[in-house]
Amino acid sequence: MLKKEMENKYGPVKSVSIPKKADGKMSGYGFVIFEELKTASEAMSALNSTKFFGNKVAADWCLPKNLFLRNQSKIE
Repeated sequence: MLKKEMENKYGPVKSVSIPKKADGKMSGYGFVIFEELKTASEAMSALNSTKFFGNKVAADWCLPKNLFLRNQSKIE
């Protein structure tokens, strides 16, 4: 549902992930990976501080965990 909505409004999406808590309920955040950087940037700008499916959106960039951890070690 989320993937189709994103593709209809912004463009091709590689994947969508909405993590769940241990009790099976949605955690309140998700990840959308777009095919193109430009599309991701446009979607992020358009969605930030709006409501999507009744929930306020706070959109930002993120890194894959392995890249984040590799960069963290360089900082410390």
